[in-house]
Amino acid sequence: MNLRKWRKCRHLNMVIGVALSCHVFAVHAAASADAQTSDHTHDTNSSSRPMPVTACSIAQLQGTWQLASARYLDKAGTVVGSITAGSTLSRKIVAGQHMAFITWQPDGRFEVAASGSVRLEHGMYVERIDSASKPRLIGKTYRFACQLDGDMWQHSGDEDGIHIEEQWQRVK
Repeated sequence: MNLRKWRKCRHLNMVIGVALSCHVFAVHAAASADAQTSDHTHDTNSSSRPMPVTACSIAQLQGTWQLASARYLDKAGTVVGSITAGSTLSRKIVAGQHMAFITWQPDGRFEVAASGSVRLEHGMYVERIDSASKPRLIGKTYRFACQLDGDMWQHSGDEDGIHIEEQWQRVK
């Protein structure tokens, strides 16, 4: 992997607070670049599932969720990282007006954990981190458009120039 790609991967890790494998990121970025070169067009919405019209409420989000998938796009709409089923594991618990999450690798290596408050603000799901295993996350606020489709929680938002799209599956 060249230094530029590695730095982009490390920046993405810092922005989203989830350690992606930079090797996996480089392979994915190269595949994305090949696809763009071959057809010279890149429609970032073509592989996205449309967001359903059911908005979130904090009451509906109560419980335990597992990250099903995620995509991270730069300002140009190019996918710069992704998480697919099992490539990175993360669980989030929403209880009352509080949340906590933990993220780990399939081999059991711990990545990050954090907790804080949640609220809805102007229809947006808002998390404010007040405790984290990585000090750079403390005090961060994340705002997401939030949609529910049965037991799937989809949210998307922008953070430090990266557009985040995550899908969480309710754990039963």
